[in-house]
Amino acid sequence: MIVLAFFLSFAAWTALAFAMNRHRRDLGWARATSGQRTVLRCVGGSLLAASLWACAEHWGWSKGTVAWFGVMAASAGILVLALGYRTQPRRSGRNRRG
Repeated sequence: MIVLAFFLSFAAWTALAFAMNRHRRDLGWARATSGQRTVLRCVGGSLLAASLWACAEHWGWSKGTVAWFGVMAASAGILVLALGYRTQPRRSGRNRRG
C-alpha cells in the first residue's frame, strides 16, 4: 500500500505541476487552457485524496495521516529534482562576466 500511496502522490504532484504554465513552458509545452488547468487541479487533488486513503487503509487514520505527509514530501522532492534536472536554464549568447 505504501508504494501505491507514493505513486498516487507522485502522479498528483505531477498533475498539479503541469497545471502551472511556468512548468509547461520550462518543458517546452504549450500553455494550458483554463479548462485544462481546472481538470489537472481536480485530478491532482483527487489523487492526493486517494493517496491519503491508501495510507489510512494500511496504517489507520492516526498513523496513516502522518505517513501520508511523509509520502507527499518524498514524492514532491523527487518531482522537484526531476523538474530541475529536465529544465536547464536558457543561456543568452553573451558572457555576463564582463
